[in-house]
Amino acid sequence: MAQAQKQVRIIEPLERFVNRINLVGCYARVSSDSEDQLNSYNNQVDFYESFVNSLENSKLVKIYTDEGITGTRMDKRDGFLQMIEDCRKGLINTIITKSISRFARNITETLSVVRELKSIGVSVYFMTEKINTAKMGSEMMLAVYDACAEIESKAISNAQKWAFRTRAKEGRYNQPKLPYGYQRIDGELKVIEEEAKIVEDIFNKYVNKDFSVTKLVDYLNKHYFKKKKWSQSTVSSMLKNERYCGDMLLQKKYSPDVFPYKLVTNKGELAQYYVYDVFPKIIDRELFEKANEKLVNNKLKFNKNQTDGNREYLLTSKIKCEHCGGTFKRRVLRNKEYWSCSNHVTSAKKCEVKMIGTDEIDDAFLKIFYKLKGNIHVLEAYKKHIVNFTTNDDDRCELDLVNRELKK
Repeated sequence: MAQAQKQVRIIEPLERFVNRINLVGCYARVSSDSEDQLNSYNNQVDFYESFVNSLENSKLVKIYTDEGITGTRMDKRDGFLQMIEDCRKGLINTIITKSISRFARNITETLSVVRELKSIGVSVYFMTEKINTAKMGSEMMLAVYDACAEIESKAISNAQKWAFRTRAKEGRYNQPKLPYGYQRIDGELKVIEEEAKIVEDIFNKYVNKDFSVTKLVDYLNKHYFKKKKWSQSTVSSMLKNERYCGDMLLQKKYSPDVFPYKLVTNKGELAQYYVYDVFPKIIDRELFEKANEKLVNNKLKFNKNQTDGNREYLLTSKIKCEHCGGTFKRRVLRNKEYWSCSNHVTSAKKCEVKMIGTDEIDDAFLKIFYKLKGNIHVLEAYKKHIVNFTTNDDDRCELDLVNRELKK
């Protein structure tokens, strides 16, 4: 008997999906803020506007941009992060960018982002490589191109390191970010007189008037708040900056050969170069040296006080509060030692348990100790029971069976 032919009815896709408008977001980035690069950036923006307008069923939602930002660190690019967030919100479903190297120079991050975007229905089109992730069955080609971009970035980084170290050995360095009190006019470093007087005031008060850094911050915020917002880290950095006495210490930080590249403090891993009398000075070297000598001495005193304050005592971390479970801390009042619950110290409302004298704790400990000593046979029996329990094969098998059941 011939089998009856099955009837099949085709359900066409909804028109709103067939003729769906592509909501396009374009991404443009330049690696530095030089005039040539900014021109390139402006050209990219103009190009994307005309390119998207020429596409069918496409609407330009926004051009996301980052200026003067490296491609090796996605977390530093606000425009890029905003674009990805808008994709998650469904505001755009297509990203167009010039090339993989403009998108990112890190294989791991690129593939991770592309996978996430594909999972939420967003495609990325790389114009130079002519790669569209919506039509790509394999990530191999994308990974190859991205690897080339990463290698290129490493080569650029190595070239920059070599150029910097060559200039440093010769005592030449064109500092991109100048310290407070300086400005660059027509390529030449100049001292800002008004700010220089504040710098002099800081060093003089710290060395000659015996101001502390904390007192200096209060003074500066009171008298010079309109000029700058002052903090302890800012003032400390200024007191340590050898450029104020005309010198330069080069290679304070360096970029290790680990991708993505980021500056780390040079703690002796690489050579440093101290160059004398190459910077417009604001203060004398003698005043600078006295300020740094005081900073070192104060740091040593602080470290000693910290060590004393963090010293462990016999009962440190060994007493728990029965009321709230907090740990007891040592305190000294009127030359007498006490132990108090840490929560009670913070707020009496958190814990009502009051301080206990060390003498009381010592007496309680001795009572327990001698009770146990007088009943040592109890401990010996307990120890024997534990040993027998852990070496009994039947009990061990039963424990293993219970553990397997718990795992299921």
